[in-house]
Amino acid sequence: MDSKFLCDVAITDQGQGGAQSVEDGAAISIMLQNIKSESQQLDQIIEQRLEAFEAVRRQRASLMQIFSNAGQDEAEKVRDEAARLLGSKETLKVPTNQTEFHDFNFGYDVMAESDKVLQSLGRVEIA
Repeated sequence: MDSKFLCDVAITDQGQGGAQSVEDGAAISIMLQNIKSESQQLDQIIEQRLEAFEAVRRQRASLMQIFSNAGQDEAEKVRDEAARLLGSKETLKVPTNQTEFHDFNFGYDVMAESDKVLQSLGRVEIA
């Protein structure tokens, strides 16, 4: 895992560094829950869970970092960079106004997303 990812760089007036840290904490707590410490494959399980954490958090944290570099009324300043990160993913679109930024910022459920990814792993080795 890229350790740079774990260090948020965001303009401080929007509070996104702190907000992303809270989301990181919620995601990692779900990803590392119920692992049997006596498992023969403990290292592989932890590695798998950390990769799942990164899958959940990388794009979200990266987008929030991009969005924090402009005011919510300045979407055009970050639109191209955010669109490149999103690629062809049709489920997410780049916010273009304050309402869409608000929905993007506060409408995301990191716990549900983390649980969905963990479910897809089959909750290997849970107690």
